Amino acid sequence: MHRARSLLLVALAVIGGAVTLPLRSSPGEEASPATRATGVVLRGYDAEGNAAWMVTAADGTIQADVGSLASPEIVFYKAGREALRARSETLVSAGKEAVLRGNVVISSDDGYRLETDELVWNQSADLLTSHRVAIASEGVTVDAHEFLYLLNEDRWSVSEGFTATIDRPSLLRVVGKTLEGDGERLVLSGELSIEGEDETYSCERIDYERANEEVRLSGSVRGTLSWATLSADAITLTTAGSEATGAVRVVLEPGFFRSENGA
Repeated sequence: MHRARSLLLVALAVIGGAVTLPLRSSPGEEASPATRATGVVLRGYDAEGNAAWMVTAADGTIQADVGSLASPEIVFYKAGREALRARSETLVSAGKEAVLRGNVVISSDDGYRLETDELVWNQSADLLTSHRVAIASEGVTVDAHEFLYLLNEDRWSVSEGFTATIDRPSLLRVVGKTLEGDGERLVLSGELSIEGEDETYSCERIDYERANEEVRLSGSVRGTLSWATLSADAITLTTAGSEATGAVRVVLEPGFFRSENGA
């Protein structure tokens, strides 16, 4: 469901009281002079009248179709709960698009934290986008290009390359092309290269389940370990160990069966 843009009101703290002004001028009206605002509060609602987002800022400037806020904070709601909270140094809004710049930080209710220099909020499309982001949660870090967050679906993706670390059940460093995430899992894909503590892998896809800390490699899996090379349709890594399934082939390193005394 797309969020309908509501009539946004700005509360202006002035001597002797408060004034409310529409964020945008009506078509055909002459541009109004710049208005300085303090104690800014903007609210948006979906088509059913439910709270979709709220913007607050200590102060800002509004002129014609452009609003500029200093030290803004945005709260995005999903099904009545706070799903995301975003902060930045500035926010500039024109029409259906707002740009957050400078030390942009987004925290989600499912434990993810995103940092970037610039983030674009497209209100009509319910999208957050950024060219370069750093994402972190417990056990996971991601440095990625071309980030997109679907607000109405509460999920995100990157499409032009990433480097990730997954520290569950053991430390893996992954380089690939595309990544999708939500509150429960990560899906990494696109000619993946994986480095572990004493092993390397390549495959087409990784599914990481956050709840049980399970990492599943699939799609032409190839692995090099200290004691063997292997291939399989899939390899699952858990806290209990690893399991290879489907067309498994293992080539042991020379001397694997030698005893410690060399016999």
